[in-house]
Amino acid sequence: MNKKSLSERDICTKFITPSEELMIFAQRKLSQHIIMHERNAC
Repeated sequence: MNKKSLSERDICTKFITPSEELMIFAQRKLSQHIIMHERNAC
């Protein structure tokens, strides 16, 4: 794959969007873990 031949849309679709989705997933999992830990700490 020649990255120089990719359009801006291709770059977003192949690299940026999956990274953002992974980050959102990780943040949700962390939030769930914190909430669960806070409930068990009381």
